[in-house]
Amino acid sequence: MSRDAAFSPTRWSLIAALRCGEAPQVREALETLCRAYWYPLYAYARRCGQVPEDAADITQSFFAQLIEKEIFARADPERGRLRTFLLTAMQNFLRDDWRKQQRLKRGGGDGPLSIDEVTAENLYAREPVDERTPEKLYHRRWALTLLERTVTDVQADYAQRGQATLFETLKPMLTGEPDAGSAADLGAQLGMEPGTVRVAISRLRTRYRERLLAEVAASMDARTEQEVDEEIDALFRALS
Repeated sequence: MSRDAAFSPTRWSLIAALRCGEAPQVREALETLCRAYWYPLYAYARRCGQVPEDAADITQSFFAQLIEKEIFARADPERGRLRTFLLTAMQNFLRDDWRKQQRLKRGGGDGPLSIDEVTAENLYAREPVDERTPEKLYHRRWALTLLERTVTDVQADYAQRGQATLFETLKPMLTGEPDAGSAADLGAQLGMEPGTVRVAISRLRTRYRERLLAEVAASMDARTEQEVDEEIDALFRALS
């Protein structure tokens, strides 16, 4: 396991902060969890037949209820993945008639999460037509969100080193786009020899894998490399 994967805070450690932390730490932990999981849960609500306005209110109210009713106190890393815990909690929330909960004003108020409905629907509009169950699509969206966040992290790493152009040029090789071009083509764009480009591509892929391992490890309470590898296998199965 990479150093990043081994020492980055896990989502379960964030749960611990939510259980017993002081107010600033609780708020920060909740915001981190919201950023990681709000869209898969929003998309799940939409797939279950909710209209955009209701899906946004549901997701916002759901995260508020997690804190108000101390539902996170029931979360146990020994009993499964956090994403599964959140999905089950959302299913229970929908069954318990979320409309009985006090609605949060979209875009404001003191709630833990504010969803821009336009942004959410723009993301949802890109979802492919799919006949799979909302549960399977939730896990697929979790996987895609994690991969997108990994690419964003690597992009930030390159930008910080003044290599933003290099990243943008080589990114198609990382994401497997069919028209990525050859090393010679990319070298012509970058003013680099093909051999140097191949080395740069290898380094990019290595950095991507390191960040992916870190993201996966952060999403769980992994104790071994095998557990991380198993979660990566689950990630790619969710995409199939």
